[in-house]
Amino acid sequence: MPTPRHCLRRRLGVVPLAFLTLPTVACSENSEAQPEWVDPSVLTVPPDEARPWVRYWWPGGDVSEAMVAADVQQIAAAGFGGVELQAFDAALDPALRELPEDPVGDVLTETFERRVASLVAAAEASGIDVDLTIGSGWPPGGAHVAPEDALTTWMWREYVATGPALIQIGTPRPTPTLFYTIADIAAASFGERLARFEPELAHLVVAYAVPVVGGARSPSPLDIDDTVAVDLTHAVDVTQDIATGGEWTAPAGSWTIVAVFAAPDGEYITLTAQRGDPRPVDPLDAAAFERTLAATVASAPVDVHGIFFDSLELKADRLTTDDMLEEFERRRGYPLGSRLLTVLEQGADSFLLEAGQVRIAPEFSADADDERVRWDYDQTVSDLFIERAIEAPAAWAAARGWTLRGQPYGIDVDLLEAAAATPVPEAETLYAGGSAMFLRAVAAGAALGRRSLVSAEAFSFAGRDHMTTPAKVRAMTDHLLANGVTQLVFHGWAYPADGDYGVTGWTPFSSPFGGSGTFASNFGPGWEFAEALPDLTRYTARAQELMRTGSPDADVLVWLPFRGFPTSLALLPSHVEPLLGGYMPGAEPELRELPFASLAALLGTPTPDPRAEWLARIWPVLDELEAAGLSWSWVSAGTADRLMPTDGRLTVGADAGSGSAAAATYGQVLVYEADSMPLDAAETLATWAGAGVPVTIVGSRPASTPSLGDGPSADGRVAALLGDLPLVDVAAVVETLRRTASPCAVPVSATPVRATVRAVDGAPRVVLFRNSTPERAESSWSVRDCPRAVVYDAWTDSATDVETESLALALAPYTSRFLLCDAGPLRGRDDGAAEATGESLEIAGWTVTATSATGLFETANVELTEPLPDWRDVPTLRSLAGPAVYRGSFDLASACSDAWIELDTVYGTVSATVDGNSANTHYVGPWTLPVGALTAGPHAVELAYIPPLRNELLAAGDAGAAAYAQHAGKEDTAIAVGVVGDARVRCMR
Repeated sequence: MPTPRHCLRRRLGVVPLAFLTLPTVACSENSEAQPEWVDPSVLTVPPDEARPWVRYWWPGGDVSEAMVAADVQQIAAAGFGGVELQAFDAALDPALRELPEDPVGDVLTETFERRVASLVAAAEASGIDVDLTIGSGWPPGGAHVAPEDALTTWMWREYVATGPALIQIGTPRPTPTLFYTIADIAAASFGERLARFEPELAHLVVAYAVPVVGGARSPSPLDIDDTVAVDLTHAVDVTQDIATGGEWTAPAGSWTIVAVFAAPDGEYITLTAQRGDPRPVDPLDAAAFERTLAATVASAPVDVHGIFFDSLELKADRLTTDDMLEEFERRRGYPLGSRLLTVLEQGADSFLLEAGQVRIAPEFSADADDERVRWDYDQTVSDLFIERAIEAPAAWAAARGWTLRGQPYGIDVDLLEAAAATPVPEAETLYAGGSAMFLRAVAAGAALGRRSLVSAEAFSFAGRDHMTTPAKVRAMTDHLLANGVTQLVFHGWAYPADGDYGVTGWTPFSSPFGGSGTFASNFGPGWEFAEALPDLTRYTARAQELMRTGSPDADVLVWLPFRGFPTSLALLPSHVEPLLGGYMPGAEPELRELPFASLAALLGTPTPDPRAEWLARIWPVLDELEAAGLSWSWVSAGTADRLMPTDGRLTVGADAGSGSAAAATYGQVLVYEADSMPLDAAETLATWAGAGVPVTIVGSRPASTPSLGDGPSADGRVAALLGDLPLVDVAAVVETLRRTASPCAVPVSATPVRATVRAVDGAPRVVLFRNSTPERAESSWSVRDCPRAVVYDAWTDSATDVETESLALALAPYTSRFLLCDAGPLRGRDDGAAEATGESLEIAGWTVTATSATGLFETANVELTEPLPDWRDVPTLRSLAGPAVYRGSFDLASACSDAWIELDTVYGTVSATVDGNSANTHYVGPWTLPVGALTAGPHAVELAYIPPLRNELLAAGDAGAAAYAQHAGKEDTAIAVGVVGDARVRCMR
């Protein structure tokens, strides 16, 4: 008896594909029958749950219920399945906040709750869901957060003394670190509120007097290398002396007395619209976090889908919480004591400094164990964050029937473990430039936690605002799906806020009131390509439905040796990967930008994060693995115990997480350039190897543990456990893995096309082939274990039967195809992908009439040279971005039974008309436009073309138009515009 859909969902942990034909029968846990796969044409209208979502931006509370309802109707009509509400103050017209009623600041109030309820009701009526951001802006918090519940950091103050002498200190107060100096500069120079220094809210925790044995403190706060060496073996606890009398008698010698405080970080919530004094909540305090949930989302309608925490982007020097010292000792097995001094490190937990490539030396050094103590401290922060800021809120949400979705990065925790703990973990294309390695880290954690969905804040790119075309959306969709994302959240859709924002309307991260640091995309009615949204969301829904099949199936599991993930990877000039930062070669300039990326200029030369440098070194190895048809994923110290060796492979255990996805399986393990490894992790790897799982080490064999808590003999035990594992060099690793692994899709020869597999019971069911390059790519593949297969084009919804032993693919730039296994016969369906044959004739005599999108520039009528030029090379066209019409002609010697207009490249969208007969608009390539039968003789061609807005916005900014001030001075970031290259008509007779 076939297994019904609801049984299959429980057993496999996935929502079954829409093209599974399953009769309605009673559910039986013991049913062993397999579903039949049929014609994938059912994907023509994908299921509602497969649709992408969109982030819905409100200008704080300045919205009307009627306009919200209208927005929701448009959002649903555009093909989105849900909205994620963010009500914030992102570069809004400041005049709105100067009104007596301050409508923007009306958030997290009773009025705001009524508006949220109206949103939920409108969404339900339109058949879409709603998630609510925890608070206004990010990280989570609000005006309800008292200083004692706020994000907490260690602060300190030093008193240098030469004994013997009585040292009188008085009432100690901490001194500001570099972060607060930067915050003052940002506030004075750019009006950017980062943080305030509040020493009066600090409370003394411990104080130690320690002998100084080297180094000296610089008087300049911008000196970031002035570590002081101390002798902790002679440290004296003077906490009571300082707390009660403010004095201490120093013995002979050079001493420093260090008073250590816990204090509110003083960080402002980014872009919050809330009035008052909103503070970020302490993410290491479960009770404080629950109070924030109660104050921000607890009163939401019960039919809300879920709650969401946005980018953490914490800016603390050194995170702590009330019970940090007790938790450290309990978890690590030894008290921190005076070694707390070696943990003090400016910017150690600051997203801002990491993004700016600023690395500050520790305040104090003591001995060879300093780094191990810091590793243990970071591990304690990671443990507490996952338990208190993810697992506890997830349980709180689940008790209300909601889910928790979140972005567990921008803080140095075990990213994989944090993602595994998050019911719906989310990545993004802005953080780390949307690197494949970053996306796959979030997805890997989800797989190890058996999470069924991996979300992504999609299409946000630093410095690339108004560069997003439909072709770019499709390319980045494939990029996200190929790297493990299964739920895209378009970023984003803006409510029509009051104010003069020019032709685009309010776009929160590209506004004349927000400065020159711009990013993101805009998918509302103001997007010049808004008419393409139904096609784009339908494509995304089809592709997401396919990539939710089964589970990941990776040939190689790569050891990720550090916590956190450096967003500054995107800034390394040496690191190049497809679509990094949203860069599409040929169409756009190469930009290396991130928010706060220029910060290092204050302090000299940027210092790359060692983690980013490690990632840049391993990327060519990972890319070569994929080029050989080998798939890969990550594993970390915090997630290794979720895997069980079985028959020479690794499988995620049934109790590895509380998610519901099918168990992922993995082949070999690769440890790359890891000098150390936690003892329990080394024991796990040795167990895997003993059970027949191949474990290969590249670069150096781990010979020590990074944790002091592992004990004095741990180094020798790590070395002994891993001493017999094979050690190879980089040149040999790919060949070794190629020989011993057995990928299901192997390229016959070198190709830029890459394959991603989703498997059921170890056999491939869906393979995504993608070409992420600006050139057409032809490839041949040998595919195993894929019977009854079709090649499916999710854009055109067309498919063709294939012989999978030898699969040939020809992919246009930035396009893809799916291989569906066990799909059944198609009875003559045609994928339309075969190239047209017959006579090819050049279209000549081109002119173009181009208009101004902003109304600031004159319409241009231009005779064009051939091949057709990029508008950047035509002075009269360079500043225009309004709709345009190309006109050309050709003469046929004899009639065509069928004909196509073939264009090399289109930067935007285009439709063709021949003698008044129109073809469908093309939003993505290949740019082959069918025009039907043609008679002999002359013919007139018109191309209706919509360009991206970017270049005209730059020109408007340079012309001094106030609504486009954010674009001024960026002439060198102009992008390719126009119908470019050869234009032909192909005639079939």
